[in-house]
Amino acid sequence: MGIGGAERQLIEQVRGLDKTQFEITVATFYDGGNLLPELKSLPGVKVVSLAKKGRWDLPSFGLRLWKLVKQTQPDILYGFMDGPNLICLLLGKLAGTKVVWSLHSARATYAGENWLAQSLSRLNSWLSILPGLIIVNSECGLESHVKLGYRLDQMLTIPNGIDTDKFAPDAAARERIRQEFGIAHKQPLIGLVGRLNPVKDHSLFLRAAARLHQVQPEVRFICVGDGTAAYRAELETLSQQLGLTSSIIWAGPRHDMAAIYNGLDIITSTSISEGLPNVIAEGMACGVLPVVTNVGDSAKLVGKLLVTVGLVIPSGGVDYLVKAWQTLLSLPEAEHQRLSEAARQQILENYSLSKLVNQTASALVGVL
Repeated sequence: MGIGGAERQLIEQVRGLDKTQFEITVATFYDGGNLLPELKSLPGVKVVSLAKKGRWDLPSFGLRLWKLVKQTQPDILYGFMDGPNLICLLLGKLAGTKVVWSLHSARATYAGENWLAQSLSRLNSWLSILPGLIIVNSECGLESHVKLGYRLDQMLTIPNGIDTDKFAPDAAARERIRQEFGIAHKQPLIGLVGRLNPVKDHSLFLRAAARLHQVQPEVRFICVGDGTAAYRAELETLSQQLGLTSSIIWAGPRHDMAAIYNGLDIITSTSISEGLPNVIAEGMACGVLPVVTNVGDSAKLVGKLLVTVGLVIPSGGVDYLVKAWQTLLSLPEAEHQRLSEAARQQILENYSLSKLVNQTASALVGVL
C-alpha cells in the first residue's frame, strides 16, 4: 500500500461502497506502506496482511491466502493489477468464486518490461476470457489491452474518481505551502507530481524548465514524488547541469497533497505513457491549470475547453511545453480564474467519487 494511483483508487472504492450491501476484506501481499494506515482506518473494512517476505516467498504466502479465502468465503474475488489478477483467477477456480480483474495501465506492447512482467502480461491476456469481468480505468487502457489480446467482451471502462471535497481550492493551504518552500505570493510555481520513473519523463520537464528559466528567471519548479536513489541522483545531476539548482525544489513524497496542489500555479504531466493520471485530476479539482502530454486519456481528462487553449502537447516536445507554460503564465487574471473554475468543473462532472463507486457497485453486483 505504497503511494500510487491504483492504491488510491482501491482505497476510494473500498471507502465508498455501501457496507450494508458489501462485506469487504482487503488482503495485501505485503505489510506496511504509506497508505496502509488510511486503509485500516476505514470503518466496516477488514484488512489482512499476507506478510509476503519477498517475490519468491510463494508457498507460505499462498497457503495463508487460501486459508483466508476459505475463512471469508467471498462471493467475488477482486484483483488489482497483473500478479494479483492471476492469483485471484486461480483461487476463484479452486473455491468456485466469481472473479473480477482491474487494470490501471495503458500499454500496447511489452517493450521495456522485464521477463517476469512480460510473462505475467502474456499469461493474463491468454486467460482474460476466464474472469467474470475486467474493469479498466481508461478508454486507452481498454484499447491497448485489446491489442495485447484481452477479450473486449469481458471489459468495462470505469474512470478513476476524485475526492472533490478533499481536493478543492484552499487559499490558506496555498500560502502555507509557498511559505514552506520560500515562494513569494505571486511568484509562479510549476509542478510535476509523480514517482521518479523514466515513464514520467522528468528529463523533459527539466529541459523545458531550463529553457523557460532563461527568459523568465523568476519562475520556480517543484518535483513531488520519490523513486530509487540512483534515478533521483541522475535527475538531480541533470538539473544541476541545466543550471536549475536554485530554481527547482525536490520535495520527495508528501502526505499533504491537497495543499501541495493548491501551492502550484501549473501542474504538468510529461509522461510518455499513462492511463488516466490521478495527479492531474486531483490538481484540476483544486483549480490548478494543467499541461499534459497527449498520451492515454490525458486529453480527455483535461476536457475540451482546456484542450483548445493548447494545454495538451506532444510527448517529448520541449518547445511545446515551454509555449504552453508561457501561455498560462501570461493569462489575464480574469481569464485564469475562468479556466481554473472550468478545470474543477470538469472533474466534478466527469470524475467524481460517487460516479466511481456507483459504477463499481453495479458492475460487481452484475457479475453475481
